[in-house]
Amino acid sequence: MYYLINFLSNSKFCSILLTLCLTVFPLQKSRDSLNAQEIERVQEAQVIDQRTKVFLRIAERRLNVILGISPSQVTPEKDSSKDSKDKKDKKDKKDKKDKKDKEPEEEQSNDYGPEPTGSTAQLLDNYTRVVSELLDKLDDAYEKQKNSPVFESAVNNLLDKGQEHLKLLEKIGTKINSDNEERAFGKALETIETAVTGAKSFKSGPK
Repeated sequence: MYYLINFLSNSKFCSILLTLCLTVFPLQKSRDSLNAQEIERVQEAQVIDQRTKVFLRIAERRLNVILGISPSQVTPEKDSSKDSKDKKDKKDKKDKKDKKDKEPEEEQSNDYGPEPTGSTAQLLDNYTRVVSELLDKLDDAYEKQKNSPVFESAVNNLLDKGQEHLKLLEKIGTKINSDNEERAFGKALETIETAVTGAKSFKSGPK
């Protein structure tokens, strides 16, 4: 169990910390914090790199609400999964072209529903649960897909977005006003820091 966690973590502390996060914030609680459209986006994203992007976007929405960042201020994401698909299946160029033509349409029609609501502590707790569930999904995929371009793309997404989330959390840290917010902030920070450290270890270590 937790193959990816053990591999990604570059210290025993990181491994224990991430396992605790996944235990304290189980999968079902994460689903409870999502709206109907977010759940639909998760269900649609069956490939691990796409699912990673969806979870990270859902998590980031919580941070943006805390900081007062509106959806119109968020830069649209580029679909990095195309690159991994190109690497994985170079033979069928026609098929890939059709997929590329369709993907922008899917990206534009994506609907994540109304903005999340709640107190700063609640939104941070939800953020931690969403990221923890993502790490659980990556752990499930690790044993079978660790050498695949799709899994590598998922880890790249986690690393890139995770670093952006750390910058957002740094800003949120200046707005903490209560013990409850401090607790939730600490959990959120620990979870994404461990995820980023793990992603870096995966990229630099033997597969």
